[in-house]
Amino acid sequence: MAVDKDMDTSERRQMAGEALAVLSDQSESNATIIFKARYTVVQDLTKILLNVSNETEYRISAAEILEHLYIRYTKDDGYRKNLTEAMKDVLSKAKTISCCSLQVLTEIFILSWTQKETQPGKVEKRTDETKFPARNADIERQGGGASQDNGDVNKQTENVKEKNVDRKLYAALLSLSVTIFGNLITDDEGLAQLADTIAPGDRAFSFAGKLMEVVEGNSKQATANCLRILKITTRMIISLINLKGSRVGEDLESLMQSLSKASKNMLQLEGFMIFSSSHHSASTDPANILGSLVKKAQELLEKKQQAQNFWRRN
Repeated sequence: MAVDKDMDTSERRQMAGEALAVLSDQSESNATIIFKARYTVVQDLTKILLNVSNETEYRISAAEILEHLYIRYTKDDGYRKNLTEAMKDVLSKAKTISCCSLQVLTEIFILSWTQKETQPGKVEKRTDETKFPARNADIERQGGGASQDNGDVNKQTENVKEKNVDRKLYAALLSLSVTIFGNLITDDEGLAQLADTIAPGDRAFSFAGKLMEVVEGNSKQATANCLRILKITTRMIISLINLKGSRVGEDLESLMQSLSKASKNMLQLEGFMIFSSSHHSASTDPANILGSLVKKAQELLEKKQQAQNFWRRN
């Protein structure tokens, strides 16, 4: 690959990151090469991802690469074990990694989705650390002491609450979270433990309630990023419904109603994107159309409700 000698270091890192993102999504053999190239690659990417002070593009890249590796690499060996442990930290233990870190779902759930969306090309640059920005994969992506640590975490939380919404970033964070969630959280007990790490002692906390905020915050504008977030959110809802021991409550039923309404709002946009796309991609696969995903979630919910009602009667 030819490199323009006039490029600065940041641009070269960007090109390298784009190539790594593409390679990590192609095959298990490529994932193996990435693991062998640098022993600490997973830890390095995790630190980039979880530090909310890092540049947005680099965090997006780290999220995409980690998700690709987690999906593609399936061998039961040391690489997989190391990656799985890192993914546990990403989902639920980030506060123990760095005073500037927030676990990914915490960052997503504390965000005010009514904030103005960050406009392309206006991302503030905040760090000179070595990181890897990544290429968009398809059309939808266009567009010290304990007390001191706790204080820094609280400061990071407030910074997240106040900043504008970068839906491209949060789509990448949410997608990684859903992939990890689907593999590591299998029952109602695991969900309760995860909820306690996100909102310790908050009995009112509800995954369905938080996902409702995400759905409502991304259904008012028909944009590619909003559409992608709604699709990813639907995947998480499907995982919630499929959890062993989970029960269908009013919050989940209300969530499905909001999601169904959002799907109708996005119908015209998604149709345009599918017909205008020059190539087949994951976003244009019929199984990944928002309406199809919502229908699948609704069918699973109804089956669970029927089973729940049966056991109540007997």
